Amino acid sequence: MHPEVEQNGPGACPICGMDLEPKSVDPKGEAENAELHAMTRRLGIAAALTLPVFLLAMLPMMGVPVDRWLDGNLSVWLQLGLSTPVVWVAVLRAGLAFDSDRQSQHVHPDCDRGGGGVSV
Repeated sequence: MHPEVEQNGPGACPICGMDLEPKSVDPKGEAENAELHAMTRRLGIAAALTLPVFLLAMLPMMGVPVDRWLDGNLSVWLQLGLSTPVVWVAVLRAGLAFDSDRQSQHVHPDCDRGGGGVSV
């Protein structure tokens, strides 16, 4: 945590890369949380892309003749096309997390993991 880091609005700590926390809490407790909305949107997109892949892979094992409805190659290409964006985004996010963790461990080992600086 680097309490000396302050900026207007949300962002990342320039020292360790952790998300900055607000200085004050909204008394209503229902402040607009852009990060929550972004994560919810990504979860919805991932679920919408993953469900057809799951069904294309599992329904034949349950006796549903999906291979008669779709050519075998088409089913494989559909699964690849629908799963690629989900895997690609997961790899990118994991890379960002790894870089942030590596930077905080090697540059500033005294940085605790409990929170970041503050945003005004």
